[in-house]
Amino acid sequence: MRPQKFPRVLILFLAATVFLGTILAGAACADFRFVFLADSRGDSMSAPINDQELQSLVNDILLLHPAPDFLVFGGDLCYRGEPAWWSDWDNILNPLAPTPLYVIKGNHELYTDIKGHPTALLANQVKFQTHCQNNYHNPGDTYPPGHDDYKYLAFSFQFGAGEDKSLFIALDSFFMWNKDGKDKILYGGLTDTQLAWVEDLLKNAAAQGCKHKFIMTHMPVYTLGSGKNGANSSMFALAKLMDRYQVDIFFAGHQHLYDRLFIDKKVNSVFKNTVLHLISGTAGAQPDKKINSRLKRKTILNKYEYVVVDVKGNELEFKAIGGTKDGGYAVIDSCSRQGVWACQ
Repeated sequence: MRPQKFPRVLILFLAATVFLGTILAGAACADFRFVFLADSRGDSMSAPINDQELQSLVNDILLLHPAPDFLVFGGDLCYRGEPAWWSDWDNILNPLAPTPLYVIKGNHELYTDIKGHPTALLANQVKFQTHCQNNYHNPGDTYPPGHDDYKYLAFSFQFGAGEDKSLFIALDSFFMWNKDGKDKILYGGLTDTQLAWVEDLLKNAAAQGCKHKFIMTHMPVYTLGSGKNGANSSMFALAKLMDRYQVDIFFAGHQHLYDRLFIDKKVNSVFKNTVLHLISGTAGAQPDKKINSRLKRKTILNKYEYVVVDVKGNELEFKAIGGTKDGGYAVIDSCSRQGVWACQ
């Protein structure tokens, strides 16, 4: 029996149907990938950036497949708040272009050496805002309404499509202002203005079709060694908001280490849900060996690292990739969530 021949028109129709179905399925999934890393500063005026380790991490990120859709850097680019050094830092990150880069201010962006001591200056914050405006992807129109001083420092954006969008909120945990002619700083905390803004964003996230919620800042809620109420009262207030509105992952730097913690009732009985708290603070900054680990977390030390997050519909996956320029890189921690978090 001769094989049956199908009309050419039917074949083309079937092929087009398969192709269109593939496109629509991809759009519905709205899968994407992003990278978080922080703290690349050096330890002196003569070595303001650990450029060799940072460059090595950049080269490793370039090998990721699929490539990230965007990157977030969580602060402490350089040893001090010098615009020329920020430009040097930009040049190290340039190979990642045109991938969008969001940058959050750390405490070292504020410092100038005065009489041998680091001094935080409001003028450096203003310089950093200008640098962000001209060089990074930070949206300049999403800061807390009516508070122009937060422009490029506290911002939000959504990523994804349809009903699968994700909400990202960046906060400034070292905000400065002027009062009575003097520079003031809330060191390692969040202003009431930012907390009210965060709550409003989280409260309205579901109505805007945001399936996942991520918050990023320089200061951790739970530094290693902090008690059940976290680093300070304002960060603990943020933790309670993240619990109430079921934020998926919180990212921070500041401490020069990698650390994973689940903020839940085991940490403090006030929490009803689970928020993944990640510290990724060694994108060149010397790893911190003086650690108080009484909170019994899985902590990986002495490795330069970054975190890769994959959003796949309802599912989340992350990998921490760490190592050294000379020794290479490997996965040092990983978790996935389909309902509940499961870690390797």
